[in-house]
Amino acid sequence: MNDTLIKIRADEKQKCTTEQFWVVATFVGVNGFLLARDPLFAAHSPCWVVVPITLLDLYAIVFVLLRALAYAQIDHRLHNLLEGRTEEDGVAKVRLRWRDIWRGTGLYLLLILVSWLAVLAKYCPHST
Repeated sequence: MNDTLIKIRADEKQKCTTEQFWVVATFVGVNGFLLARDPLFAAHSPCWVVVPITLLDLYAIVFVLLRALAYAQIDHRLHNLLEGRTEEDGVAKVRLRWRDIWRGTGLYLLLILVSWLAVLAKYCPHST
């Protein structure tokens, strides 16, 4: 039973990482598409077109942070199983630490923010 739970927790950790990767790839791809558009298109587009992109990018940032928190909680559960404790010991106290964020999650957040700022600069040049 314990080996099965360890395998399930390891698979859940991998799923969190994969979900983060694909969300970042999707949103950076959408931002890249907007950046690759003809400059004439951007010049004749109203500035409000950035509003939906901003909301979507904020969603992506929240999603990445929630996946990082879920990863930390699953990792804590996995350590509990390996140490012979109950799975839920201290899981409610798990928080994201800065060192956790600055690993892969920080790079993901940076990619989303930089691509969003580039879209903002292209479509609303007077706002940056």
